[in-house]
Amino acid sequence: MALEEAVRCGNTLWKPGEPRPANLEVVNRSSDSASVWLDRCGGHTWVVDVGAGDSTVVGLPNGAASFEGRLRFITYRGARRAVAVEMVSPEANPNVRLVVPEVAVECPHVYVDGKLYDQPLSTITRDRIDSVEYLPSSPSGECMRINVRLKSPL
Repeated sequence: MALEEAVRCGNTLWKPGEPRPANLEVVNRSSDSASVWLDRCGGHTWVVDVGAGDSTVVGLPNGAASFEGRLRFITYRGARRAVAVEMVSPEANPNVRLVVPEVAVECPHVYVDGKLYDQPLSTITRDRIDSVEYLPSSPSGECMRINVRLKSPL
């Protein structure tokens, strides 16, 4: 892993050989099915698909990155594949527990020139973009934010 990536991503929660939780309990409280992915900093690892209102216990993948001491999961829910970010404490009793809430908050929030943008980001062509700033999600579960500044018209 490059030094730049290590600084941006933080450290792994558990070093090789250290004791760590073996399992993840996923409780899906939503009325949609959910696909759960572990954010591993350099990518995502699929963990499990869980039906609406179901719960399951699965193995916790290796290589979990620390996001300010927490695990970060990306969930895709329902037919629209609504994306949400869920932050979880790494403590286990006996399993790490992820609760998919009843209502998903779609992430990331995209702002264009300071205003919330409700269209897909792909609707803005690259030649119109002056800068892009990415603010990661907070430990309190707030969505990541993408701030886009457009070039001023000539």
